[in-house]
Amino acid sequence: MALTCVPLHHAIDQRSAVYVRGLTGEDEQAVASSDTLAAVEFIDRVCVRACEDALAPGQAIDLTAHDRDRILAALYKQVYGPQVQGVATCDACGEPFDFSFALDDLLASLEYSQVSVADAPAIHIPTGRDELSVAGLSSAEAVRELARRCLGNDIGGDQRIDGVLRAQAPILALELDAPCPECGAVCHVDFDIQSILLGSLLRERSLLVREIHQIALTYRWSLSDILSLPRGQRRQFADLAGNGPEPATR
Repeated sequence: MALTCVPLHHAIDQRSAVYVRGLTGEDEQAVASSDTLAAVEFIDRVCVRACEDALAPGQAIDLTAHDRDRILAALYKQVYGPQVQGVATCDACGEPFDFSFALDDLLASLEYSQVSVADAPAIHIPTGRDELSVAGLSSAEAVRELARRCLGNDIGGDQRIDGVLRAQAPILALELDAPCPECGAVCHVDFDIQSILLGSLLRERSLLVREIHQIALTYRWSLSDILSLPRGQRRQFADLAGNGPEPATR
């Protein structure tokens, strides 16, 4: 199975890259939600330690949200292709409309700098471990605790922390402008790669069940054999099974 390499912008214990394999039905079936813990567990499932400097399964919790989102974007492209498509409702005229954009263009538009912002404090970039540690707190308490973790004991309300995070660890959770084709009004579309990818896999759960049923009915394969198939291969078999047997040739 081919691997996709995603270089890390924030290395973990000398690990500077993540290698992810293609999805199987087992991976899709394991997705239970679209929250941070689900994203961490998902990456742990599909990452492969292909070389010495590669992330190992079990280390995804120590990824920054910036790198985690970049890995999820690579997985999105594996599964759904380079274009993100969706439906939005115009705030002005109330009509629904389709929108699409290239995920690579969005990634390229995010500013990322390995150089510290001028006059900015040195900070700890929050990781999945930090996010999960504040999951049970109120929004205000979570913000204060994350600020403390970013700046250590030097939390004197430095307002520049947001600028540093935007420069050194921008995430794929933002508001995009999309013109309404009906009235021309510019609408705002919320985009979050974690919710988009994991939410799409969750919504496809019934389709996965139908594909399993179709393949099992046609080929008499076991559930474990079907779930272990790469996603693309499983869909090809399900499509062939749904179309019936090939006509005999003379």
